[in-house]
This record gives sequence, C-alpha cells and structure tokens, in this order.
Amino acid sequence: MTVNGLGVKRFCLRSQRGVGIMEALVVTVIVALAGMAFLTLVENQNIFVKRTRQTNARDQLNFFLQGLIRDRSLLLFSAQHPSNKVLRDCLGDLERKIEPKCEFGKLQPLYLVDLTDPKFEKVWTAPAETPVLYDEYGQGCDPKIEGIERCRFEVSSTFQASCPKNAETCKRPDRIVVNFNLKQISSPNKAITPVTLRSTSMSFAHGLIYNSAPLVGELPAELHLSQVTNSRSVEVAVSNENPDQKLLWALCESSDRAVLIQCLPTSNSGKMAITLRLSSWEVPHALKIRFQVANSGPAPNASKVFEIPVFIDSICLTPWGDFVEDGATLLAYDFMLVNASDQCSPNARTCKAGVLSNKGNFKTCAQRQPANCSSPWAELILHGQSRVAFAAVNVPFGNQCSQETRVCSDGVLTGTNQFNTCVIAPPLNCKTPWGSDLAHGMSVVAYSFAAVPFNRDCGAVQQNRTCNNGSLTGTPEFSLPNCVVQPPRRCVTPWGQDLAHGGSVDAYYLSIVNFGQSCRSAGAYETRVCNDGTLSGSFTQANCTMRGP
Repeated sequence: MTVNGLGVKRFCLRSQRGVGIMEALVVTVIVALAGMAFLTLVENQNIFVKRTRQTNARDQLNFFLQGLIRDRSLLLFSAQHPSNKVLRDCLGDLERKIEPKCEFGKLQPLYLVDLTDPKFEKVWTAPAETPVLYDEYGQGCDPKIEGIERCRFEVSSTFQASCPKNAETCKRPDRIVVNFNLKQISSPNKAITPVTLRSTSMSFAHGLIYNSAPLVGELPAELHLSQVTNSRSVEVAVSNENPDQKLLWALCESSDRAVLIQCLPTSNSGKMAITLRLSSWEVPHALKIRFQVANSGPAPNASKVFEIPVFIDSICLTPWGDFVEDGATLLAYDFMLVNASDQCSPNARTCKAGVLSNKGNFKTCAQRQPANCSSPWAELILHGQSRVAFAAVNVPFGNQCSQETRVCSDGVLTGTNQFNTCVIAPPLNCKTPWGSDLAHGMSVVAYSFAAVPFNRDCGAVQQNRTCNNGSLTGTPEFSLPNCVVQPPRRCVTPWGQDLAHGGSVDAYYLSIVNFGQSCRSAGAYETRVCNDGTLSGSFTQANCTMRGP
C-alpha cells in the first residue's frame, strides 16, 4: 500500500490472530482487573484464615483455662509458687498450726503453675500486671524471642476469699473463688489482627474443708538403679484419717528426666506402688524422686510432698558389650578359640567404680577342633558351653521345674532334659459342697448342721475349709453354707395351758385345802417358769380353794 503517493508502506498493528490495537487494550484491561480481583481474593482469604485461627486459639485457650481454674489440686499446688504468698497465707497450714490470714472479698493476684515444672518457672496464668502471653495458635509466646507483635492474647488471673454464709469477717475462708480473663492484644496492623475478638472471663469457687493430709508409712531411705537393674518398684502404705475420703496421687515426678516414675494404687487397700525406670544412658549419679499424696476432700492442707534420694550406681562395659553392675564379678577369656590341646583358662574380672579388673577380652572360649552340639530345641551350643535344660515344659502347681545343666563336650551334650523352658501350672480352684467356686488359697466357713437348739452356738458346728490346688481341706460332714439357732420351745402346764419361753404361772400343791388353811402358804404353791420347753417346779393344780366350815 502507498500513502500520499510517496510509496511508503503503512502497516496496521495486528495480533497474530488479526486483533487490532483496541481489542488488545481491552484484553489487557480485563486481565489486569482479573489479576487485581485475584489478589484481593487472596488477601481476603488470608485475613479470613488469620481471623479463624485466632478465634480458634481464643476458644481453645478459653476451654483450657476453664479446666485450670476448676482444678482444686492445681490451686493447692500453685500455692507453693514463691509469688503466691497471698494465696498461701489465705489457705493457711493447720498441720503446722498456721491459721489462714485473708482479706475477704478482695481480688488478689494469682499464678496458676504448670504441674510438670518442679522449679515453678512455668505458669499458665499470672496477675494482670504481668499477664501470660499466647500467640495466635494458642501456644505460649515470649516477646523477647518472637517479638511482641506475635503475641496475640494475654491471660490474667486473680482469686477472692469469702466467709461462710457471706459474713463480712471470719476466722477461716469457706471458699476460694478463682477468676481468669482472656484478652486479645490489639494492634493497628490489620494484617496481624484482622478482627477484634471479644474478651472472655470466668470464675469458679472451690469450697474449703480444713482436713489433714494422708498418713504415709515408712519410706525407703534411698533407692538404687543402674543400667543393668534399670527398674525398681516399692510399696508405700498410705491412709486417711477420714475413711470417707479417697486417696489421690497429686504429684509423682523425678528431679531428672533420666528416671521415669509412676505412682499407682495397688490391689492391696491403702498402699501405693512407686515404680522407677532408668530411661537414659547419661544420667547423674544422684537425684531424687518426689511424690505428693492428697485426699479427696477439698483443699487446702490435704496433701504432703515426700522425697526419696535415688542413686545411679556405676557400671562397667565388658569388651563384648554387656553391662555389669558395680561389685559384680564375671569370667573373661584371653582367647576366643584355642587349640584342642589347650585349655580355656578364665580370668575373674570385677567391676569397681566403672573399671573392670584383670584382663580378658572374650566372653566365651572354645577349642578349635572339637565339634559343637545341637540342643533338643535346635539351638547351636559351642563346645565347652552349657545350657540349662528342663525335664518338662509344664509341671503341676506345687511342684518344681526339674532342671540340669547340659554341657557340650566335643559334640556330645551331657544330661537328658529336653526343654529350654518350664512353666509351673497355676493352682486349681475348688467346688464347695454347696456348689460355689472357691479360688486357691481362699477359705469358707462350713457347718455340719443347718440349725442348733436354742442356747447353743453355731460356732460349735463350724469349720474353716480352705482351697488348696483343687482340694478342699476339712471333713465331709461340714458341708452346709449356713447355720441358724432355733427359737426357744414353749411349755404346756399340767392343766393344758400353753406357756411361752420365759413365761411363768402360779401352781398349787392341792386344789382344795381345809378350812382355816391358806392356799398361798409356804409349800402350798409355787411359781413355775418355762425355759426352752421345760417347766420348772412340780405342783400340778391351776387353782386352789378352801373348804367351808
């Protein structure tokens, strides 16, 4: 195409598909608007996510804090925190003759501490002057590490003591009301705080009964563990002065994570089993365990904390990788294999302060030429080694597993026992003569008569029968589960009158006496008494009259 006759070619700007400039501009604007809409959607989505996350964190914290202030044991434990002096003074300690000192009706500062922290350095809540901070995920937040802008919530707590029946003054509080307040930390940066959340608060009252802590029996002076004997259990007798209250284990911990501790009630009433287990290879040589026993009565003064020293004894590591306790002696060899003409000579090595005495780098020694053995249970036994073998896999209760040591000597295994394990069967239960089941070792009272006469005792016809591995002790005639004493029998007078036991009636010697004589004179009448069917006396007349003149 030529323009103005100058022969200059003019080209129209086209897209590859023939779209003009205007069309391209329209498309560009649409794409830009779509991009802006997408960015706005992403930003709104981010705000929605932050808002949801913070709302969930607030609700989770609120639920968690409600559980904290309802926990009476936690309140009692928190009183030990150094900063909770006002709470300690208000609770008092009657066991130490310390009476409570409270400002009733006044809000006081309160720290609720983490039970797992024996140093009282971690708290869940604190007073409003120094609240505990949490991030938008509901986790603890340290502004020194994460920056204050990351801490989204603050939690504060107080307590208030009240007198019985809302009296203005009293000697001891009847309630401790615990309060918490959960508040969002506001920020002008909407990217951090998309929306202002409503603060939440709650109060919970703990009733107080001034009771005594449980009584704990004699404790071990110390406990010992090692990497060989890495667990141990002891039983401690625990009882309550008030039998209506149950025992609670409020605290059970060790001073070092290398030793795990568990406190559980045993099947024996009034006893607690404390189990220790070594959980680390690198442990201090001395630490302590601590446990706290409480009763089910409301706080305060319902618990005691006890400590027992725990010592981790030194051990030795053998050249073949076994651990040996301090003071133990083992046998070691200079060579693992010797010629058939040589003997395996053991050396005694004793563990002392972590060092094995003497020498010998091998746990076992065998001669080269002699053949090995195969046990009846298909285990390869080297020449010169031995195994404990049993005559039977199972033996009845009350018997012992018969065992022998079988030694391999040049392919020949001494002894005859065929099994590497043996189990003693559990004892059998019994059937009582009246058909009930009775466990081994248990006893029942059996009677030879179901009834005994009046004034007799069923104890004279009873026998304790004990189950011993399926056999019931005692004699067969004692085969009844119960015995009763029969009621007393009635009497019949000579003239046919029915008379109850203990009753009495007047009887006369004669029914008619001469004129001038008395029917009630001495020897003329008597009182006859009924005693279990037997009528005392001998007179037989029910009535007596005097003849006329």
